[in-house]
Amino acid sequence: STAEALQQLTHCFAEAPTDLLQLLALHDGEGSGTSMVGLLPNYMELLSIERILEVHGWNVAANNEFMNDLASLGVADERAKPVFSYSRRIPFACCNGDVYWYVDLDPAPTGQIGQIVHDDAECMVLRVIAGSLQQLLQHYLDDIKQGKFSVEEDGQLISDADWPSATL
Repeated sequence: STAEALQQLTHCFAEAPTDLLQLLALHDGEGSGTSMVGLLPNYMELLSIERILEVHGWNVAANNEFMNDLASLGVADERAKPVFSYSRRIPFACCNGDVYWYVDLDPAPTGQIGQIVHDDAECMVLRVIAGSLQQLLQHYLDDIKQGKFSVEEDGQLISDADWPSATL
């Protein structure tokens, strides 16, 4: 990514974690349309800075509607505030335009700033999947080394379970 694009991101998210900025400086997203094979498992696509800012704009427009009844969620996590597409989270990966991974800048009291939230509003799943982006990527690398993924015909790494199946 360009220095200008990174500056736009840090202007929008002054608290953006260094590990996310470093990742985006090296590899500003996927989605060239030439291949479904990406860096992340299970067809999760690393978003470009342009796309991050676009999704953030949609989230701001959604007005942060909090869920009052956590029991209505298919999977709820007390570490994340009960809101889908929360504007205080940085979207960095998505699958099919409706499942997102976010860096959480405003967690619930039991959570931590920088935790990674899996947000799937269609299936009513909102859960913390790692304490940080670095922890998520290390877990991914460890699971690759341990053979927990298979390779699909198109070359995409797929896990047998909903990866990561256990929150970190």
